[in-house]
Amino acid sequence: MIHAPQGAAIESKRRMVKGINAAVAEAYHSLPEFIIFIHEHPLELVAVNGNLLSENRERVEEQGKDYGE
Repeated sequence: MIHAPQGAAIESKRRMVKGINAAVAEAYHSLPEFIIFIHEHPLELVAVNGNLLSENRERVEEQGKDYGE
């Protein structure tokens, strides 16, 4: 399961899961299949070191650039 910020474009998610799948397939040759669940969280529901990510101006601005907001 991947926990990720909410709002990424579908193409970004495709690239991410393809890269993760390739890495897992290389490391574990005998897996018959590999399932990835993306669980998205808005920044106001995630805290790092006791601080909400939504209150981190730099993080919000960078995510806005990355996600086209």
